[in-house]
Amino acid sequence: MLVAPRVTVPHREVSQQVGATTVMTCLILTNPAGTFSWLRHGRKLAGDSKYELANWTVGEYQYRYMMALTIHDLALTDYGAYQCVAENVYGRSEGDMSVFGMSSAVFTIFVRIVLTVILQNVLKQAALLYSSMNQTVVLFTS
Repeated sequence: MLVAPRVTVPHREVSQQVGATTVMTCLILTNPAGTFSWLRHGRKLAGDSKYELANWTVGEYQYRYMMALTIHDLALTDYGAYQCVAENVYGRSEGDMSVFGMSSAVFTIFVRIVLTVILQNVLKQAALLYSSMNQTVVLFTS
């Protein structure tokens, strides 16, 4: 069976913190295999210490492939859109995905704000509960 490539993206959005390693994958159905590549801002990525590129056959069939892009030491500039591309003599297919997240400093500030809001709400609820308990006690003691 000879077919143009068809790309499936299992996870279109990947969230990861700055400094971490992240992996994005695409499943490809194609025969013949053709070429596989990853794009960032329309430019083909080359494998190096920052970007690790891999592809392999999935299962017993020679027309199912998995592509993986591993980004090491994720930086703020790595956030954004990526594409996996499969091409053969019968056509071309692309899968879009994006990496997003927060820097450690922004994440820390975000957590502090959320915890502050939660603590304020807990304190309000405790004050209301205490106030209603005092009123109840006053009603029963009168």
